[in-house]
Amino acid sequence: MKLFEEVVQEVSSEYHYPIHTIDPYGKLKLRPQPTIIVHDEGDKFTKFSVSEKAASEMERVELVATTGLGHGRIMKSAPVQQSFDALVESAGVTVSSRGE
Repeated sequence: MKLFEEVVQEVSSEYHYPIHTIDPYGKLKLRPQPTIIVHDEGDKFTKFSVSEKAASEMERVELVATTGLGHGRIMKSAPVQQSFDALVESAGVTVSSRGE
């Protein structure tokens, strides 16, 4: 976590944009589109409870929980791919099988 905190501080300083001013929860509340959050219960960078709260408080937000994928590996996981496909299909776009 120390390296992560150092990187965040460096980016904040370089771009004059303090990380504490970012409000992803507030932005999510304003988002009119359906949103699926795929979040690993063991994520060490972002608290899983924040995603649980968003899904319980916001009707257009769905939470897909994973275990054992952490913060990085989750992006290549089947739950992320399936959730993306579900969002695309809900927009009326046909999703073909991968690899075709």
